[in-house]
Amino acid sequence: MAIIGFIGRSNSEKTSMIVSIAHRLMEKGFKVATIKHIAGAEVKTMDNAGVSVIVGSSDKETIIILKRSLNFIDTVNLVEHMSSPNVILVEGFNDEDNLKIALDNINAKNIVLEGDNKEEILNYIIQEIEIERIYKKLPRLNCLKCGLDCKKMAECIYKGDASLNECIYLSDIKDIKIIMNDEEIPMGKLVRELTKNTLIGLLSSLNNIEKLELVYKNS
Repeated sequence: MAIIGFIGRSNSEKTSMIVSIAHRLMEKGFKVATIKHIAGAEVKTMDNAGVSVIVGSSDKETIIILKRSLNFIDTVNLVEHMSSPNVILVEGFNDEDNLKIALDNINAKNIVLEGDNKEEILNYIIQEIEIERIYKKLPRLNCLKCGLDCKKMAECIYKGDASLNECIYLSDIKDIKIIMNDEEIPMGKLVRELTKNTLIGLLSSLNNIEKLELVYKNS
């Protein structure tokens, strides 16, 4: 999942840009979520009785208000858990570590693009989404066996300068893997061997095992 921030001065029309880019991304089939940093006075609630959660539900939408503040990372995790988007477009949060697009001249860390050219912004975000998709296929352990960390490797694969087959870690051990919610969980060699040996010990009384699947569903 890519996380792209939009920053700028108060008159830089950040919200309008995010809405426009979000529409373009959704037209291309991407799932988009947004996060906006707002002042407390901007939040309208339907109850001031001190309850911890307020939910407004209709046949078209559901609004959830938590009566407490979340930091940026917790907010991102909440959005990811609720909707599993391809990208989160963030307005504000200038001091966080996510990549940022500056719509005008403003100081902040991790600015990767400057200006308000919509096509340039759109193409950059699509590139980051695709790189993140490749990155999730890599072990994300940064073992450096290929000479690159996993993020750089994903960028090289996206550009056509490398392939998944060049990931040394993925080619080392392929006889056991753990998949959770349809996504493989990266494991180091030691953990793989430990898991493998534990299963072999538990199932050693069974003969002629060529392939074994263990399925656990949390009810």
